[in-house]
Amino acid sequence: GNFHHVIVTTDYGTTWSNPFNTDSTACISQYVISSNYPGSNKVVFVETRFITDSLAAGQIDNNVWYSLSTDGGVTWGPHINLTDYQPGDSVRAYCNVSALFDNNDNLHIVWAGRYIWHGNYYDASKIFHWDEVHNQISLVSQSTGIFSGGWWGWTNPNGYGSWRMPEEQPQLSVDYSDGRLYCFCCGQNATADI
Repeated sequence: GNFHHVIVTTDYGTTWSNPFNTDSTACISQYVISSNYPGSNKVVFVETRFITDSLAAGQIDNNVWYSLSTDGGVTWGPHINLTDYQPGDSVRAYCNVSALFDNNDNLHIVWAGRYIWHGNYYDASKIFHWDEVHNQISLVSQSTGIFSGGWWGWTNPNGYGSWRMPEEQPQLSVDYSDGRLYCFCCGQNATADI
């Protein structure tokens, strides 16, 4: 797999340090964001990583991992496997992740997950959400369409091209006036309010 390198400066670019590197997926998928909360020094590094060490499976068979820094990226906490999907599970994280810190400086992470259905890699998907307050995985989007159990499915039996899922590429945003979180996604559903 490819490697991610975290490189940090504390003196506006005069010197740099490399606190950690991490092995990643065949399809690079990472997200780094810092908190906008006044006085906070939180930074998060989120990535997807192989469930099994296979080049082909690495792009679609992933877990979501994150590391948190509370001192602006100088030191980092443990690298945590958020999803802990196993090879026999019917759900996998796809290579789309997003994160943000809300109005209360709490971390939120979203990702696109795919459902292994009839052996086709891309027929059904969901957007999942996790936050550090509740420490639970929940759904952002639910379908009333052709798949049961809240999965978004293709209405076109041929799908919409390689490396696409019915619901994918989530991006988080926060309304700082009232603290509401929004998840913008590509696919059959335009937006979902968390």
